[in-house]
Amino acid sequence: MNSVLAQGEYEYLCDGDVMPVAECWQLLRSVDGYEIRSTRTVPSQSLVISACARVRAGQITRCLLQWGLEPGGKTVARAFFRMNPDGLGPGECRSEKSPAMYRFRRSGTPSRSIPAVGVHFFPLMRIFSGQLIGALAKRGGSGGVLVPWIQDPSRVNKLFAPELSNRRVFYLGVGQAGFQGKACDCFHYSGGEYDNGAEYHLAEGLMWAYHWQQGRKEWQVRLKNFSGEWPGAALWLHPRIALAGLAGGEPY
Repeated sequence: MNSVLAQGEYEYLCDGDVMPVAECWQLLRSVDGYEIRSTRTVPSQSLVISACARVRAGQITRCLLQWGLEPGGKTVARAFFRMNPDGLGPGECRSEKSPAMYRFRRSGTPSRSIPAVGVHFFPLMRIFSGQLIGALAKRGGSGGVLVPWIQDPSRVNKLFAPELSNRRVFYLGVGQAGFQGKACDCFHYSGGEYDNGAEYHLAEGLMWAYHWQQGRKEWQVRLKNFSGEWPGAALWLHPRIALAGLAGGEPY
């Protein structure tokens, strides 16, 4: 039976006001690595998004995503990501027969699959931010990222379709997640839908705060109710380890 090592919640704010969005997560120890479970609930839309991922050697090896509606828990869309069975990273697949793969399906439609070799997979939930930024850092600060599409919940026929874009990270230096005074490594993240970029605050690979501008609105996400023991680099690569001595404002 897997044991819970750490858990917490992310709350969302828009222009300083707390939004009715709840995003909870748990980190568990498994036989061959770690497992992360996270759920985002939006009561105003009767919406629940869940992710369950296995992490081994710092990489997401498998992940199941589900988009559901309450009440009743009707599943509207599902997606599944699988890393190469030999555990190789993006761009390192040696076998044409076993590439990384992303499969998605909406209710009432057949499933579709695409190869996901050479890209980093981001399973939507904020708890996975440290893994993605560390992976991009390791690859020189930029790379292709696959994100399941969820921008407009009313477009059910497009939910979880793979969205591919190039993303880039810069190290900004050490700062604080202001509301908690937590010393963090700060990163600028850009690409995809982030026209003006976003800023992440990480401590030992755990995201404590994140903010971005969307039109005229200022959005923030911040960690609260954290408990347990975060395993740090034993879980995934710290971006500062990948930084290799470069400092403020310089790309990796």
